[in-house]
Parts: sequence; structure tokens; C-alpha cells
Amino acid sequence: MLTWIIKDKFAVSDSIEEITKDYKIKAILSTSKIKRKILKKNIELIEFSLEKNSLFETKELILHAEFLEKVGFPFSIYSRNDISKSSLFAAVYLIYRGEQAKKAIARIENKTKKKLVKDAVSFIEKCSENLELFKLNETLKEFFNINEFTKILRHQCPWDREQTHTSLIPELIEEPLELAEEINRSNYNGIKEELGDVLLQILLHSIISEEEKKFSIVEVMKNLYEKMYERHPHVFGKSMVKESKEVLEQWENIKKRKNGDKTLNIAKILASFITTVDIQEAARKEGLDFSSVEQVEEKISEELKELKEAREKGKDESIEVGDLLFSVINLARFLEIDPAHALFLSMDKFSKRFGSLKRKGVNLKSISQRGIDKMWEEIKKNE
Repeated sequence: MLTWIIKDKFAVSDSIEEITKDYKIKAILSTSKIKRKILKKNIELIEFSLEKNSLFETKELILHAEFLEKVGFPFSIYSRNDISKSSLFAAVYLIYRGEQAKKAIARIENKTKKKLVKDAVSFIEKCSENLELFKLNETLKEFFNINEFTKILRHQCPWDREQTHTSLIPELIEEPLELAEEINRSNYNGIKEELGDVLLQILLHSIISEEEKKFSIVEVMKNLYEKMYERHPHVFGKSMVKESKEVLEQWENIKKRKNGDKTLNIAKILASFITTVDIQEAARKEGLDFSSVEQVEEKISEELKELKEAREKGKDESIEVGDLLFSVINLARFLEIDPAHALFLSMDKFSKRFGSLKRKGVNLKSISQRGIDKMWEEIKKNE
């Protein structure tokens, strides 16, 4: 039997198929295990382990119900073969929304035509007396909401559904740069918006990793806590430092002990590529640009020639290398290729090939260039 407790938004039933067959239910909050294959593709399923009545076990269900109502998703609380259990949580939710316990119980009993047992009534009254336990402070509540919102986007939006860690790399690089731009402008509305865009990237990557059973946003936050705790012994430990310079030196020393010494900052390299594209695009809008790909290719040849001349004359080569890179980025822009992403792909490809080369267990310094080239070609063929 399907019964609407809150019209067009909240139903209870003893059959999951009955709920989803003819009504526009978009989410199921289930206290029983449900096989995903029996649900429509666009229905959100959130399962809870509510084996006994408990304020704390009920809290999470209430938070999800409140969120789903906020985003306008018609939803149902469901318990297989136990409409009384669904009704119980429906009553608690009504109380959470401001209805008095007696009125909530009366509404449920009137709608379902069933009398709630004494234990259920006692639990509902207990919840009514302890509503504060269901609430989060503002920071936790808004984080909960945006994290759940992002999960729904991941399931319901075609674009979000298609994304992978790799496909999101351009956005992951671009969003912090846009944030930096707003900071430089002292535009606090812009800073607020761009910080949100950066947070969205963190949530998306965490959700994708959770789907892959690698890690969740909870583990991301725990890892951040542990790292920050470890790197601030002057705050939480016995280390004694007085100036920010000492803090930075201590930070780098701890980082090197754990991660080793890295010679290149890849993030800064990729950020420079994105910034270069932005500058070139700004110049294009003002009318300063090449007219064809061929012109850009000629410019690359010219810059390569100037670099060679600088080397032969013993001049500073850095500016010429910069000019060459600038021209190559221009070519990528003309071809509508994200240069940062393209570089990342090449870097990743090289890293895998180099790893395969090292796994051969030979001392590369003792092998001729011809021998290394031969091994390299073999690795490329076996990809």
C-alpha cells in the first residue's frame, strides 16, 4: 500500500516497486538493503543500518531527508515488509520539521490506518524531546549539503557523470588560478565564488575515488589533519620556533624527510602554461594575434633558430627558451588544445616509459646512447 504522508514529496510503502513505478520519486532513504538493479537509473538510493531505534542512528537519515527536501527531490523512507518502521521515521521527520509529536503520530496513524506500537510512540516522543541532537552547526550542515549535492550531480548530470580524475585536470589547474586573479583584484565576492569552485573540484575527485573504492572525502580530511599536525610541532609539539622563516624551514625539512627532495615544481609549470594562454587570449581580443597556424609554426622555427644562435654565442639562453615555449603554447591555442593538459599527458607517458626502463634493472649510465634508444623503442612498441 502506497501512502503519501507529505503530498508529492514524502511517501511510505511496503513495496519498493510500488513507490517507484508510477510516481516521480527521485530518492529512496532505505532502512533495508535494496538491489540497485530493481530501481530506475535516475533514482538516488541512500541506505542506512537502523537495526534498532536510536537517536544517533536516526540523525543521519533526518539530515538526508532534510537535504533532499531542500533540493526538491520527491523521496520516500522505505523499510522492506515493515511499513510501521517507515512510518516511525516519517513521524520523526515531521517532528523535525516543526510538527508536535502527538500531531505527527496522529497524522501517520490516520494515513496508514495502523496504530503505532507503544515502543514506537515512546521513541517518537524521545526524539521530540531531543531535537537538538539532530542538528549540525552551520559549518557542518553546509558542508554536508554541498557534498550530497555534488554526489547527486555526479549521478544525475550527464557532464558530471562522464568526468574522471584525468578529464578534470584542466579545471583543477584553472580554478586556483582564477582564485588567484580575484585575490590580486581584492574582489571578495569573486574570491568567495572561486573558493567554491576549488572546493567543488576537491569534492568531485573525492567522490570519484570513493566510487573506485580508493578513498573518500573523510579520508582526505583525516589525511590533511594528520599532515598539518605533523608539520606544526611548534604548535602541537615541543619544537621551539619564533619566526615565520623558521616555520618554513621546519616545514620543508619535515616534508623532505617524508617525501624526498623534488627538483621540479610541476604545479608551477602547469600554472604558467594556463596563465600564458590567458595572456594570449587577452591579446587576441584586442586584435594582436597570428592569422594562421602556419604563421605560428614559422614563429616556432624562428625562436628555435634564435635559441641555437644564443647557445653558439654564449648568451643567456633562458629568455630564448621562454620565447620558444610561448610560441609552442600559441600553437596549442590555435589548435584548441589545452597545453597544460597536453603537457601532463606527455609527462605521464614519459614517466611510465622511464619506470619501465628502470624496472629492467640495468645501469643506464653504463649503456651507450644507442643501447638506451633501442630499449626505449622496445618499451614504446609494447605499450
